[in-house]
Amino acid sequence: MSRPAGARAVTLTALLLLAATAACSSPVDSEQVTTSLLEPATVTLPEGPAYVWEQLGERRPASTAVVGGHSTPIGRVADVTWLPDGNLLTRGATTQRGQRDGADVGGVSHGLRVLDPSTGEVIRARRGRGDWGVTPEAVTFRSDTRNRITVYDLDLSHPRTLDVPDSAVETDQLEEGWATFQLYHPAYTLDGVTWALWDINSEDDFRTDHGALRLEDGEAVEVLRDQPVVDFLPSSDGAALLMLTQDNGDDETCGGCVVRQRVVELDPATGDVAREYPMPPGYTEAWRVDDVDKIAGTLVVRFEISAASEVRTTGTRFQTWTYDGSWVHLEELDNTRTWWQGGGRLTYEPQEPLRRLGVNPPYQLTWHPDDGPDQVLDIGSDCPRSEGGTQLCPPLTVPGSLLPPDPSS
Repeated sequence: MSRPAGARAVTLTALLLLAATAACSSPVDSEQVTTSLLEPATVTLPEGPAYVWEQLGERRPASTAVVGGHSTPIGRVADVTWLPDGNLLTRGATTQRGQRDGADVGGVSHGLRVLDPSTGEVIRARRGRGDWGVTPEAVTFRSDTRNRITVYDLDLSHPRTLDVPDSAVETDQLEEGWATFQLYHPAYTLDGVTWALWDINSEDDFRTDHGALRLEDGEAVEVLRDQPVVDFLPSSDGAALLMLTQDNGDDETCGGCVVRQRVVELDPATGDVAREYPMPPGYTEAWRVDDVDKIAGTLVVRFEISAASEVRTTGTRFQTWTYDGSWVHLEELDNTRTWWQGGGRLTYEPQEPLRRLGVNPPYQLTWHPDDGPDQVLDIGSDCPRSEGGTQLCPPLTVPGSLLPPDPSS
């Protein structure tokens, strides 16, 4: 029998306090861990339950935004992100005339929109092809047609354009017709500085120069040159510039297909590595980082445990750990993705532990209000089946915090 929601909150708070206590006795300097290098911003947590889901099994599938349990259709979207002010950033999806293999031929539109998720009202629209990175300060849009970055306010107002030339990096691996300099992955803006990843795009395996750029006042400075960086992961409050890195796989028998990952924190003033965090006890390369944040000075990492891990065979799909000088495993969150929202927390629990998450497996979505009984939401269990009989359940995009908004309360 499950405990009431209030009991869960007490347990999690106790675990967080335990983490702080353990850090004090750790040889690691906990003050260094907890000190944020930038000022934190205010983030608005939508009233829960809140999420965006896409209905599958239809000729023209559409998405729905849910806030406080109230549903609002938002049309066909190819990409969607919850913004730190509680609004939605979306990119439209299109259906072209004609069919292929019995299905409508679709694509991604060039239209970007900021929406009010409670009403579906369009606050502002822009055009652009590429990807975006979101911080409490800005939406940073990287074009996929040129090495151009546009920084917007959260409502897509006040665009500031940054063109990044080949000369921004030092490399002897550029050769006309064979190799090109390119930006890739989302870029992010913190404290007026934009961060972007770059590499040399070539079919030649020996043209491998890559790294990150620190862009400020029109000047590009190389950082982390030829380091095994995966992606920037700025904290939700914009106070910490985290990055996921991984071993380069040179000595791996699999050729580097699965390697150990690491979380580091950069100094925003220089781009140098300020802190390299250890991994939890028992960590192996089968633990893939699913999400990362730094909240009130505490690093929190949610891992997805892959089939290559012995832990995985016991049914543990997810584990969440906090670090504040030492690691604490929040066992109550095992097997779930959990997000705290206004008024409670939302949990996603896969119902077929051995099925890959990327193929939309069945899941249970549960709202745990701060007051009142748990509510199993009517989504993710009764899903349409493909022609082969496989259940395809609605993809979700969920806002919220990986820890309670105020762990000390």
